[in-house]
Amino acid sequence: MRHYIYITYIMTTVMAAITGCGSPGNNKTATFTPEKVHRLDSYAYRLGVMPDSTPETDKEAMTPGIAAIDSMLAYTGNPQASFASYCKSPAVKIFTPDVEHVYPNLDKLESTLGHITAIAGIEFIEIPRRTYFSIISPYSQSIFLSDSVALIALNHYLGADYIGYAGRFEPYRLRDKTPERLPYDIAEAIVASAYPYAPPTAQDATALSRMLYEGALLNAVMALVPDADTSEALSLTAEQLKWLNDNEGRIWNALIGNDLLYSTSPVDATRLVSPAPATAILGQSVPPRAGRFVGLRIIRSYLSRHPGQSMSSMLQPEFYCSLQTLIDAGYAPF
Repeated sequence: MRHYIYITYIMTTVMAAITGCGSPGNNKTATFTPEKVHRLDSYAYRLGVMPDSTPETDKEAMTPGIAAIDSMLAYTGNPQASFASYCKSPAVKIFTPDVEHVYPNLDKLESTLGHITAIAGIEFIEIPRRTYFSIISPYSQSIFLSDSVALIALNHYLGADYIGYAGRFEPYRLRDKTPERLPYDIAEAIVASAYPYAPPTAQDATALSRMLYEGALLNAVMALVPDADTSEALSLTAEQLKWLNDNEGRIWNALIGNDLLYSTSPVDATRLVSPAPATAILGQSVPPRAGRFVGLRIIRSYLSRHPGQSMSSMLQPEFYCSLQTLIDAGYAPF
């Protein structure tokens, strides 16, 4: 299940300029301008407590985010709700003080986001420019995107041991609730919203095509996030990733032996790539998202043979739905 929702509406936007440039291979030496994240979470909390205390200049800066909140509320099935009622909601009252404790400032996030958006602007022509706002989300989604605005729900990234998560999430989901996970979710939302999984026909929607798409998406995410870590990108522990690496051939044999590669069942594909306690379709001992791991391995094998292939081209149906892609990758995990 994705951690983001794409909301369609039109607004104005701002994006920080790139002060230095470089290819993805040179990302560590390039200099990028931090991307401003407006603190709509703190703004909404203040309005809920002291509605007449906000300067007019703050109101103007928050206007696009407020409109996005209204659209979010309508999109998620609560058309009667408004930003005013949102400011007084239990979620805003409960989570905001804890969010401000974990995130007293957003300097690190803004620096990372500047890197992500700059590289995305270089590599992906379909990525729109957006204005970014931190919010409190009363919903399970943590990232909300429109053509010009992004809402980042910081209350979903307070740490695996945050007491407010106790009993609300299964243990395997808590790995996705850390500040370290936030850049990966933002990068994935940005890329996947512009390049969604879209096989042309039901026959093209095989488990293999989904795995190839997820691998290409993950490869792009890791190119955007500075100093990306494979286990963090896959949302796995180091031990789980080691198991997948040590048993890669066994996983591939299970995919073939169980006739899963070319299955057109959406359930099969989802069970292979989605968060879960384990990839149970392959065995209870197989760590979660094994299909995503294999997809990334195939993409990396393909790139070793075709180093000039662009990330955006690998996120097109012509690539991930083609049987030739697997052949050209020369993937042989034995």
